[in-house]
Amino acid sequence: MRMLSLYVLYLEGTEAPVQSYALVVSLLCAGFMIVLIGGAFVSAQRVEETYRMMEQALAELREGDMSVRIAFPETEQLGELEEAFNSTFAVLQSRLENNVAKALP
Repeated sequence: MRMLSLYVLYLEGTEAPVQSYALVVSLLCAGFMIVLIGGAFVSAQRVEETYRMMEQALAELREGDMSVRIAFPETEQLGELEEAFNSTFAVLQSRLENNVAKALP
């Protein structure tokens, strides 16, 4: 019986540290969630900016400007998209110029 009462006293004495650990863990989780949500917000803004740039470039192409090119901020995935977009329109411009040159006497 004496051993049980000492164990209960030991547990009662650790109640405050357990609560403070729970508070620390809760605050860390809340901080992590804030960082995660902030990162998602920044990513969404970058995707929207990229979409707007492509939309503007396609609008210029639609108006007949075959020299339109895009330049994205430095990222590997967007760099690949930029290269594909620009090379496609360079090929289209070249083919159009060749067809016009062939059509003219």
